[in-house]
Amino acid sequence: MKKSELLAQVNWEQTGQQHIDFVSEPDHLFAFWLVLDTAARNPFTIKSDLARRAAFHVAVCASEELITVKIDYETYSKKWHLTEKGNGVMEQIYDQLQQFSQ
Repeated sequence: MKKSELLAQVNWEQTGQQHIDFVSEPDHLFAFWLVLDTAARNPFTIKSDLARRAAFHVAVCASEELITVKIDYETYSKKWHLTEKGNGVMEQIYDQLQQFSQ
């Protein structure tokens, strides 16, 4: 059997870690908001305490292009910066958190 056929048979929903429903978990939403807000107000280094403690949330934000170390086409920083897309998502998360507090 080919590798592609074996991979197609795997039930990915049951393999590995459980999926996280961020919309219904305020703790995760707040952690994402904190990462994005910090990147906007005071960009944090890739080796900072925040980057280490919130490694999962930083990784998701970076994967979704909400934060970046890229300054321009050929220039990179050692600090995480908020992207335009990240700013929009941060505002959406803030609105969602406001609903939880009511």
